[in-house]
Amino acid sequence: MKIENVVVAGIEEAIDSSKFAFEGKGVESSDKPASDVALGLSQAKPGSGHDGFLKTILLAMDVTATKQWWLEWSRYSFSDIGQSESTMHRLKDFDLDLVYIEYVDKMIVERMKVLQAQYKENPTKENLYRLLYSNPSGIELKARIHSNYLQEKTIYLQRKDHALKPEWGPYTAWQKSLPRSYFIVGSTENKK
Repeated sequence: MKIENVVVAGIEEAIDSSKFAFEGKGVESSDKPASDVALGLSQAKPGSGHDGFLKTILLAMDVTATKQWWLEWSRYSFSDIGQSESTMHRLKDFDLDLVYIEYVDKMIVERMKVLQAQYKENPTKENLYRLLYSNPSGIELKARIHSNYLQEKTIYLQRKDHALKPEWGPYTAWQKSLPRSYFIVGSTENKK
């Protein structure tokens, strides 16, 4: 897995907005700094709604991950793919020794090379379908995606101890490197 070209936007504005629930016309404003309010709200129980300001901290990145990871990641309906590599259009041209991770059986890689060659020799729909539908889930594909801190908090809580450690482990470790990552992972040890 590779995560590149990360952009985080709206942190300070989100922190400032965290006090909105406690302000209003005729209401005396709290002397508590917005950063303290935001920290407290970010630690709220997931699903309570109290950590909603985290939705406004936006995150965009390029992720290279396996088809298996993308399948699991796609269950988070808040996120979106802006652009991605296409197996439909490019599998026939990929260097198969480079796109499969080490857990893909070498015999399967060799079989995919045969199917790839068959399609190149005879580019019929049947040969294309055979190539596409035989493709193992250990192929790595790259996409530009966007998310937000509230959903990253959900991902972290659900995936930090996930059985698919070769990919979710690096992803949840990477989440800890984000600015104000304690909003996501719940730890205040490394406040930035």
